[in-house]
Amino acid sequence: MSAAFVAIAGAALLAAPTAAVAEPYEDPSTPSVTVPEGGLVTGVAITTPIGYGSVAGHLGAGCGYRVAAMIGDLSSSAPKVAITARRAGGSAKTIVRAATPQSVVSGTWVPLSPGSYTITATQGSSSRSIQAQVGIGLQFPSFFGKGQCAVLIP
Repeated sequence: MSAAFVAIAGAALLAAPTAAVAEPYEDPSTPSVTVPEGGLVTGVAITTPIGYGSVAGHLGAGCGYRVAAMIGDLSSSAPKVAITARRAGGSAKTIVRAATPQSVVSGTWVPLSPGSYTITATQGSSSRSIQAQVGIGLQFPSFFGKGQCAVLIP
């Protein structure tokens, strides 16, 4: 990769708009009502800015992203909250597991290889999922490009 490409990509990232959030995928079989004593996940999102331009909506393998779950059951008897990532055809990997309910539970996810992923937040019997497309990425250090990721090939 040439130094000119890195400089152009870095400049594009610095000039890019702020955050983009993946559209939530809501399973129609999951009720959107309060589930008594079963937990309540109200949403899940990737909160780190993601691809721009020709790679809009794509994440980069090897880059870190904040993933957050919005939780509605904060009672002392609320079930644990877990956020997992599963690559199509693979097994689920836990991003974060929280025993103490909070209104937002978050963790850092680093997809290791390109592909289609499902990010799922679960509390008891309640869950919400989003889809994420991952291409080849290049994570910039924090002093260059504010640590953003350049998605080279979607």
